[in-house]
Amino acid sequence: YKCGVQLSARNQFQPDLVLIKNRDAADQWCWFDSVRGATKILDGHNAAEATDADTLTAFTSTGFTLGADDKVNTAGERYVGYCFKAGGSASSNEVGSINTIGTSVSTDYGISIGKFTGNGSAGATVGHGLGKAPEVVMTKNIESAETFYMGCEAKGFTHGTYMSSTAAPYDINIYFNDTAPSSTLVTFNTHAMSNDTNDDQIMYCFTSIPGFSDHSKYIGNGLASGPVIYTGFKPAMVLIRKISGSGSWLIY
Repeated sequence: YKCGVQLSARNQFQPDLVLIKNRDAADQWCWFDSVRGATKILDGHNAAEATDADTLTAFTSTGFTLGADDKVNTAGERYVGYCFKAGGSASSNEVGSINTIGTSVSTDYGISIGKFTGNGSAGATVGHGLGKAPEVVMTKNIESAETFYMGCEAKGFTHGTYMSSTAAPYDINIYFNDTAPSSTLVTFNTHAMSNDTNDDQIMYCFTSIPGFSDHSKYIGNGLASGPVIYTGFKPAMVLIRKISGSGSWLIY
């Protein structure tokens, strides 16, 4: 998603999703979004949401402001920050069987951020607001020690993979109820990772926008002159994950 770029005066914006990683230390990825609010941190592994006033302290009209926590701002260490623009202020989406507490969505950029309270029911649906089916859905129970879970069109929503794991995608229905997202809804089963009763969840949805972002799959050839992946634009951020077996997440 073409957002991990150094900002110039003409393309500054107020982000709604910020991912930060210390490049010089084994700190976790830090996830922040405007729906949950500044200082509300999720890491890339098995931990509930924490409030840390010394991390990302504000989303501003030209970027974001940081405190001094070592995960985001150790003196002399190098960091990377990926910023995504959604729809700004969040409002409830009441299309599905579960109303969102707040959803920030941009159909221009193909990103939706939604927070909802799980009901523990198989087949529960949550509205995303994108107007077309998301190709990537990431969910996280923000109240318990669960990892992010991701489903994607490339593998099909009968499968899913953990963001903190190198294991092959699992063929199991307890996350997305073996149901692909529609143009309006994401469907969940009963697992604590995505729809635990009375626990708040966060949901990030992405769909391709021609000339801006792309989600696709390819078959490797094992050669140094590997396959060329057509996106229609020069990407600023590339995220790769093997879906036919085990493998690490790679980000460039």
